[in-house]
Amino acid sequence: MTISRSPAQETRRRDAAKAFIARSLAPLLQGIVYEVTILSYSIHATSVGKLVTQNAADLGVAMIVACAKAPGGLRELLLGSTTAYLCHHAAVPVVVVR
Repeated sequence: MTISRSPAQETRRRDAAKAFIARSLAPLLQGIVYEVTILSYSIHATSVGKLVTQNAADLGVAMIVACAKAPGGLRELLLGSTTAYLCHHAAVPVVVVR
């Protein structure tokens, strides 16, 4: 499944993601200077979690922010499978938001 977005749609999506992260993490990050970088890819991989952990290591990120639930109809008990993978395999802290 391929989703095509215009540059304007992608900019709005990134801005909304940055605002959501800022709101969600504001209580934890008071007094801390931080930078948010939103990366998006057209993914043709069998393991999104593996792709994220590899890119996080390559980019030297300090933290990964992930959603608590998968967007599909099948869900794990508390976490989506990609988020569960990240929590177990990422070399940096993973913040899970709902």
